Amino acid sequence: MQNTNISKSLVDAKQTIQRLESGTQRQSERVSILERLNNTLEEEKRTMLTQLNKQLEKNQDLLVKTLETKDVALEDERIFK
Repeated sequence: MQNTNISKSLVDAKQTIQRLESGTQRQSERVSILERLNNTLEEEKRTMLTQLNKQLEKNQDLLVKTLETKDVALEDERIFK
């Protein structure tokens, strides 16, 4: 009887180990997927920040040119009045 109980406990323990190993494998796969997704998002973020900085520089240049053009136009207007 005791051998039967030990055998049952051993079978139960092996099944528990298999379930835990299977769960661990699934979690490991999920972690791997999330790490790849995170790396992709980080790269996209860097790309977008670079694009944003370039756009800010262009906007700044355009603002400066617009103000310079406005100043020239006002000066011409004063000269011709």
